[in-house]
Parts: sequence; C-alpha cells; structure tokens
Amino acid sequence: MKYVYKREGKKFLTEFHRRHIVLLAQTGITIPAIAEKLDLSVNVVRKYFTKWDLAKNNVSPAYLGFKKQAYYKDENEYGSYPTYRWEDLSQSEIDVYLKQK
Repeated sequence: MKYVYKREGKKFLTEFHRRHIVLLAQTGITIPAIAEKLDLSVNVVRKYFTKWDLAKNNVSPAYLGFKKQAYYKDENEYGSYPTYRWEDLSQSEIDVYLKQK
C-alpha cells in the first residue's frame, strides 16, 4: 500500500507532536493516519520511530591506519604488484602473517 499524503512546507517535531505520536500509536492508529491527524508528513512520523534514541544515532569516527612508506620507488613500477621482503615488514605485520598460516 503506497501512501502519497504530502504536506506543504517544512514542519519540525515539537513536544506536542512527540507526545501525541506515541499516544496515538499506542491506541493502534496507523502511521499515515497519525501523520494526517497531526499535519505531519508520513516520513517524519516514520523517522520518529526509527530514530527513537538520538544518542544511538551519533556517528563515531573510525580512524584506519595507513602505510607511510611509498609502495613504489618510481613511476615505472606502478603497473606491477608491490613486492615485499621479510625484513621490510614490521612486527605487527609479521604477527598477522603468521596467524593466517
């Protein structure tokens, strides 16, 4: 079932909306009906249920390490795969290599 109920203009959720969305949902009214009663868009009401706790939606940055040495010494080597010697590997890279075997 596709709901095409759209509202003119942007409207943000107030404390009144938040309280009444929960109360109307507890009585068994559907999300499109709640949106129509409170003059909100269906997407705003759906997002309210999916983003219940805003603290859980905070994005935590992930920092990935990177290699500081260049893979190649000159431009002619760009088309080939890099070759490594055992002496060039760091201790953490050696540990990872030994764990895989």
